[in-house]
Amino acid sequence: MAPGGRKFRDGPGRNCRPPHEKDASAPNATSDNGQPRFQARAILLPAAYRPQANSLTQSDRHMLRFDVMPSPVGELMLVASDSHLAGVYFTPHPGGGIGSGEWERATGGTAADAILTEVRAQLTSYFAGASTQFDLPLGAQGTPFQTRVWEALRAIPHGQTISYGELARRLGAPKAMRAVGAANGRNPIPIIVPCHRVIGARGDLTGFGGGLERKRWLLAHEGGGVGELLVG
Repeated sequence: MAPGGRKFRDGPGRNCRPPHEKDASAPNATSDNGQPRFQARAILLPAAYRPQANSLTQSDRHMLRFDVMPSPVGELMLVASDSHLAGVYFTPHPGGGIGSGEWERATGGTAADAILTEVRAQLTSYFAGASTQFDLPLGAQGTPFQTRVWEALRAIPHGQTISYGELARRLGAPKAMRAVGAANGRNPIPIIVPCHRVIGARGDLTGFGGGLERKRWLLAHEGGGVGELLVG
């Protein structure tokens, strides 16, 4: 439950919602030190965190390991195979596509666990303000167009924002803003693949699957708050 009694509605596989969808923002709330406050989440069973089926390869679905870490924007669930990071999910994360029991809690000793340990370390450094970039093996699966959008997201510098229209232009598809927004919304690795850095042409936050409180916090943390639009 979000501050003010409303839930953060994290739809299945939609951590960064496109601009034409209704946002799920929560009322402003701050802690005693003036920082945004996000209510702690209970750790759910793996089945409650299933992303869209097309975000993982067939082989990945039989070797996934997961871990849950605290963060300033609430608990994050990290999911990896033996070769790459497959997902970062805000909790709780309902949705389907993977059968129950196919995810195992990381306990150490596997290649996937080693990836999760490194992901956790780099996210901790990011949240502490000690680093601005990630160097991780990523394996988000999608259509060719979706993967192009996700690669373009990774090119947005830390502390800067662009509009959905500009993102479409960078991809050579200036009339495909809606499709670009939809692909942005299917990004299964938010924060690391920074879909939060895409905002409205007028500088408004627009939607975000984790809620606008989280998007606002992430942009402020990076020094790229609302109104600091790089390109319209």
